[in-house]
Amino acid sequence: MMRSVILFTFLINCIYRLLKREALKIPLYTICLLLIFGVALSRIILGAHFLSDTLAAISISLAWFCLCLYCLPIIYKKIQPKM
Repeated sequence: MMRSVILFTFLINCIYRLLKREALKIPLYTICLLLIFGVALSRIILGAHFLSDTLAAISISLAWFCLCLYCLPIIYKKIQPKM
């Protein structure tokens, strides 16, 4: 569950940063969001998780992705050799 949220959030980020055509962005965002909620809903329907578990997993995954997205540029600046 958490890996799929991170994967599709990463795809949304890649679409936002790399895709130039605005007409394609919204449908691709929608597909990724539907896949996130589809995976979450399937976990609930199959009885593998409760609603609270899936909401917690989505929240933690989004928080982790945002933390990584924020920290990576800082780490790269520190490990780059000084010229």
